[in-house]
Amino acid sequence: YWIVFIILLLFACVICGYKPDLIVLLPEILGLANDFMKFCWYVPFYAVALIVMFLIYKLLDRSLVCAIVSGLVFPTVLFLVLEMVISFKILADLVNDLKHYFPCIAVGYICNKYNIFGVIHRYTYRINQSILFAVAFALTFASRYYIRAFDFIYSPIIVYGIANLCDSKYRCKMILTLQMVLKKLGMQATNIWFIHCAIFCNATRTYIQPYIYLSSNALINLLVALFSLYVCSSILTVLDKCILRKIGLN
Repeated sequence: YWIVFIILLLFACVICGYKPDLIVLLPEILGLANDFMKFCWYVPFYAVALIVMFLIYKLLDRSLVCAIVSGLVFPTVLFLVLEMVISFKILADLVNDLKHYFPCIAVGYICNKYNIFGVIHRYTYRINQSILFAVAFALTFASRYYIRAFDFIYSPIIVYGIANLCDSKYRCKMILTLQMVLKKLGMQATNIWFIHCAIFCNATRTYIQPYIYLSSNALINLLVALFSLYVCSSILTVLDKCILRKIGLN
């Protein structure tokens, strides 16, 4: 995060003429503000989520019922109550993110621990796996369009769909290509997430968005953005390794 933050800040200052306000940027170093890095909320969220997972993982391992209560029900209620009593905006925003997205982390652990996908597969193995992917994809996005509060339900559905696509016995060229693209993007997902802040940040978007939105076709614009982010992320990955090797952390 810090490597992306510094590079984007230098780009904004040197190329875009951005004049940083240290008072604004200081909390952003910890991901506690988003004036420059629009999507940095993930940093403190992930740090706190790891701590919570460390505190409850033994309860998650006891039984499926205990895992559902301790990993989904209790954290959601706890973060909901904290959100109601906390008035400090930075902490309130963090708790709101935890309320919505921590259950997604917990449900991923639960699905893996208790082989939930394996259990589902016993009942769906006769169905064409490409069809299962299409159904999961459509169900996830259609449901989330109307109700956004159940990401902890939608996330395993779409993951199950993608798993079926990757394991499909009827893999045609299109599916193999899609599988390869998803794998490549997945390997760069964290960098892409942070780099795409530059597309929406006030300091840089006037320089970047005209390039992204060259076409009037939304799909083409999406592909241009994904390709550009992937290239930048791949370069950044090499840079990351060089920096970490230089300071003895790799």
